[in-house]
This record gives sequence, structure tokens and C-alpha cells, in this order.
Amino acid sequence: MQPDLCRDFHVVPDDGGWRIVTPWRYGDNDHIVVWATHSGNEWVVDDNGEAAFRLALDGGDPDSQRVRTWLETVPGILGARWNPDKQCLEKTTDHAGLSGAVHTVAEISGLLGCLALAREPRLPSSFKDEVIGMLHDVARETGIEARFDVPIDERRVLIADCLFVAPRPLAVIVANSVERLLEAELAWSEARRRGDITRVVAINEGEGSSIPRRRIDQAQFFTDQTLPYRGFEALLPQKLAENIRH
Repeated sequence: MQPDLCRDFHVVPDDGGWRIVTPWRYGDNDHIVVWATHSGNEWVVDDNGEAAFRLALDGGDPDSQRVRTWLETVPGILGARWNPDKQCLEKTTDHAGLSGAVHTVAEISGLLGCLALAREPRLPSSFKDEVIGMLHDVARETGIEARFDVPIDERRVLIADCLFVAPRPLAVIVANSVERLLEAELAWSEARRRGDITRVVAINEGEGSSIPRRRIDQAQFFTDQTLPYRGFEALLPQKLAENIRH
């Protein structure tokens, strides 16, 4: 029986299962493809090692400590795992959960493929300090409690730079690197998975940001909002205050 996926997914019969071309893309604009293989009463969904291969091609080192730590932590947040023997991302599920597993593996594969973008050290910047100062001002203006450097996932590994404790909480992550933008996307996905009403907003530097424009555009789909800072310093406090109050 063919998986029940939306029309934006191209599903092709493959040996023992299905090859699924998703609408999402890697940094080079190739579609993210996952495989669903039937095994007994279960399905195993994996990316066939594509993300790790692309990471290596882009100059990233899949065996580096940074990448190994990421692989040991991030897939588990979304209920998947890294298979070190096959060098691939995978998730086991029953037929009812197959659609969700496809989405999960595809999302993590895309995120892993972006790690190479974060390999260069950043130059010193006052961007984060400026945003944190602005968030303190917003807390004073709105009278809403703000907590800083707060874990916002069940495993306590995804840290919000600021959490406004409103009736509908608002987590703000200062995306001063590709990795922090990835963490904002993961925090949003994990909140949706748990049914958590917390909103996740990523603030990037805007003009002069080291994050490629394509990644910032993609983040709009995996956060509640991704907002630029430079050039909007006067407007952002009002925008955040409105979000907190509603």
C-alpha cells in the first residue's frame, strides 16, 4: 500500500518499499529524498546517507567532534536516530506513522546538510549583545516576565536566549550562526510535536549576516517567525511586544 503523503511528494516503488522525493531541498537545490523500507510489521525510513555525503562534499567532516555531538543529540529530539554503521539518518515506525517519519527524516537530513555552512569561525560582533539588551527593554515595557538562557525542549539541550512567560509563551533565539538558526527550527519542530503552544522566533542579523539568504528564507517554514535585526532596530521591539500580548 502506497504511503498517504500529500501531492507535493513524489512516491516511487523501490526494492522492498518506496523512494520518496520530498518538496524540500538541500543547499544545492537538489530535492531531499528518503527511502521507506518494509521490515516485518514496521517501516524504516532513512536518507540513504545522502546528508552525510553532502556534508563531506561541502568540506564538513562527518567524523568531527562537533558533528558527532550534533548527531548524538539532534535526531533524538525529533524521535529519529543516527545509524553509524550505515552512516544514515533513520526512523522506525508503523504504517500509521509513516508520513510523520518521512517528514522527520527529511527535515533532519536537510539540517545536517547545512552544518558545513557553519564550519567557518565568526568574526566578533555586537549583534547578540544588542538584541539581548533590546529584549530586556521589551520585558520592561510589557511587564511580562523574561527568562534568559532557558532550555525549551524535554531533553534540555535547546536553549532560548529569552523566554517571555506570557499566556502563550514566546521563545526568542538569536540566530548569530547557522547552528543557532538550526536550533530555532528544531525547537519549533519539537514544540509542534509535543503540542506545546510556545512560539519560536529567530532573530538574524539581517544585512551583513553570515547566514546565507536561502537558509534564512527556509527558516520561515520552520519557525513562527524569522526576523532581521539590522535596519529594523526601531521596529522590532514593537513587533515583539505585539506578539507577546496576543
